[in-house]
Amino acid sequence: FDAKEYTTVVECPDFFKLDDKYVLMFSRLGTFNKGVTFVLGDFDGKTFTPESVQFPESGPHFYAPQTFSDGKRRIIIGWLHYSWDTKTDADEISIGAFTIPREITIENGTLKMYPIKEARHLLKDIGGNTEVLRDENCVEIFINKGEFTSTMRV
Repeated sequence: FDAKEYTTVVECPDFFKLDDKYVLMFSRLGTFNKGVTFVLGDFDGKTFTPESVQFPESGPHFYAPQTFSDGKRRIIIGWLHYSWDTKTDADEISIGAFTIPREITIENGTLKMYPIKEARHLLKDIGGNTEVLRDENCVEIFINKGEFTSTMRV
């Protein structure tokens, strides 16, 4: 796999097994469209063979996610940052936050990210398949139970 096809700078990579596939995840820093790339494929212990490249997150403020296993599921948490060029006020007490913890799954070859069950009560249904988590400073949108997501600072 050659990441140069997607970015000039690979940042915060993560590589993990999910069901019977492997996922190579990395943030793209050296491009105009900063974001996260997910590559699904096979790994024989020496060579990673990519099968598909996916971009389930379309929001401008989801970056540098990392995953961990709690023994039953793979959980992903991303950095919810301001735009790279945003100037903060002198009295700001933070310039970023973490996203809601999401369970990352593969369904029919499609990678999905959806809030962990312990946090789903925070979601607001706004029309069937668009659920939203709204906070004082951010919005996280989950379409089709996490098939597509969008994360924004507001």
